[in-house]
Amino acid sequence: LEYPPVRVSQHHPFLQFTFSMSSTLLDAGNLAALVGIPTGPRVSQGEQKARPTRTLRAFEGPASLFSTDDAAEESLFSTKSSSTSQGNNFKVVVRIRPPIKREQEVNAVMCVRVDGNETVTITGGLEVQSADRQVGNVHSFMFDRVYAPDTSQEHLYLSAVKPVVRSILEGYNGSIIAYGQTSTGKTYTVEGNEGDQKGIIPRASEEVFNYIETQSDSSSRFLVRASFLQIYNEKIMDLLDMHSKREKDDSRIDRLRIREAAGGGVFVDNLSEHIVKSPGEILDLLKRGASMRTTAQTKLNRSSSRSHAVFTVIVEHSTLNQDAEGKSVTIGKLNLVDLAGSERVKESGVHGQRLEEAKKINLSLSAFGKVILALTSPGQQHIPYRDSKLTRILQDSLGGNCKTTLITTITPAALHFSESVNSLKFANRAKSVKNYAMVNEDFSQQAMLSKYEQEIKKLRRALAQQHLTGGHLEVKEELHRVQTQWIQVTKEKEDVESELAKRVEEVEQTQHEKLKLQQRISELEEEVLVGGTRPEETPEFEMAVRKVCAMLDVQSLPLPLGTSSRSKCHTQPCDKKD
Repeated sequence: LEYPPVRVSQHHPFLQFTFSMSSTLLDAGNLAALVGIPTGPRVSQGEQKARPTRTLRAFEGPASLFSTDDAAEESLFSTKSSSTSQGNNFKVVVRIRPPIKREQEVNAVMCVRVDGNETVTITGGLEVQSADRQVGNVHSFMFDRVYAPDTSQEHLYLSAVKPVVRSILEGYNGSIIAYGQTSTGKTYTVEGNEGDQKGIIPRASEEVFNYIETQSDSSSRFLVRASFLQIYNEKIMDLLDMHSKREKDDSRIDRLRIREAAGGGVFVDNLSEHIVKSPGEILDLLKRGASMRTTAQTKLNRSSSRSHAVFTVIVEHSTLNQDAEGKSVTIGKLNLVDLAGSERVKESGVHGQRLEEAKKINLSLSAFGKVILALTSPGQQHIPYRDSKLTRILQDSLGGNCKTTLITTITPAALHFSESVNSLKFANRAKSVKNYAMVNEDFSQQAMLSKYEQEIKKLRRALAQQHLTGGHLEVKEELHRVQTQWIQVTKEKEDVESELAKRVEEVEQTQHEKLKLQQRISELEEEVLVGGTRPEETPEFEMAVRKVCAMLDVQSLPLPLGTSSRSKCHTQPCDKKD
């Protein structure tokens, strides 16, 4: 052993020895003698095969931190370990993301090591690099699976997610929950990027439709639906309802309420569900909903999720008999959950609205932790699912009728040792959760697929009846209905024409009144005198003279102003109008 730990654990088929010391550094021989580990030739070959020995080295840098077995990965929900009667349907895995640019720029020390595919070790006291630093607390945890930073998206999906997706095609409930500190890769794990980096949702959708196309037979019928919601500041929002966020209509948000289903479980009332027929349609819904999700930039993440997101896929599967009677309909529900990351305000640097969001996020995650604590505490009767909308929606996923995989994401950087070790302790506690999964069969014929099939059968019977009776009665009724519609349309047309004529008359009346007003304005303007000029010098007077000349057919009236105009009028006969 070339490793100076404070806490050392030796795993044995029957016993486990754990010793805790302060910061005393022991050499390999003394440490081995203290804990009773055989050294040299005293280790039998059988023991070596049962528990391969490993060399534990000091934390020297990222290159020597992570090691994985070359053995082929197997499914977490294997046939031997997935017995629903034993409640062994809650799996916990840990994914360690690679160091990111922000951590590399400050030469952050790595404090996490992966041993095999089930053990992770994290060491404190490595935050500051110095020659005389003391190694702090060492914590070692075992999980159903531990994924090193170089683990691909496909590798994680095949071992931890694919079994859950396949189970919903058999009628089980399934949930994949991504949990961890902010900026540890939860959204990347769930949604991913393009190409080989696509996440769980795109891969799960391909799995569902590939099964429908290749694995099922012609007697099977499927109906696939999808929905997407977020829990923002303890309010449920439909991410596929374009009006709920764009118009900021609180009434559309308040109408989304969590209800108890008649046959057990919970659902969100008034949440829109979209029928999908291909992986591309699911991907389009994912992109649309992701663009509506609330995100913001913090010191720890350029695009930090400020809400919990739940993408749900429901698969209804019906197997039809030859006479289309006595069929069985199963309903599988898959929740793909991307939780908002827990964060320390001092490190994230949020304030104002972002600070209020952080409070709500931490509060709901605290309720999530209380549910896990209650589920794993012996003798605990009350489970506080109703303390938050998140735990209420995930009620089946946590200790209920569901096959669940909890993916805990952490960063290997010693800068965030406290957050990482807390996440690992939470995940370690969650390993004790027991889920009892059962196939969901639609005995009440309330599934949408059942309703569709009932409607199809009804229409087929009506069609067959038409063939037997000649269809005269149905045709007569249809003709009567069309005639009634024609009469109604004709009447509506007459009403529209009458209304149009009325409107035209009103417009003409308005134009006539406008013309009268303009004339009256001209008359009043002609009667108004302009200050500083004699009436005979105004343009209005000259215009009036020209009008009179035109009326009298006179070229001009060259009369000197103020002299003979009055006498001339007296000498020439004219009527009053002139």
